[in-house]
Amino acid sequence: MKAKIFPCGGPPPRLPLPLLLPNTDASQARVTVAQRGVVLYEGPLSTDATVATPDGGNVVEIRDGRAYMKSADCPDGLCLHGTAQPGMPLVCLPNGVTVTITGDEEAESYDGITY
Repeated sequence: MKAKIFPCGGPPPRLPLPLLLPNTDASQARVTVAQRGVVLYEGPLSTDATVATPDGGNVVEIRDGRAYMKSADCPDGLCLHGTAQPGMPLVCLPNGVTVTITGDEEAESYDGITY
């Protein structure tokens, strides 16, 4: 029988790490685009749309079940590097634009917890 060799002198520790998987049905998910608290657009995430802010500073693209900032005239441009996720809105702080994805209560429940 061969001996097991571990580089640190023993097997790696087993740590309990919870894993929460949000269950959001894309057909029921809704996207809301707002600027400084005023809702500019609200509709299903499954419908393609382009939303421009009234000042023309930001353009939000909703396409293929994703919502992202297509263009922004803010100085840092951080909002251009991501997409909105359920529970994680996309925000352009200098221009006060938020893109939020929500669904019904049942669709946003967790479908798995691992310890």
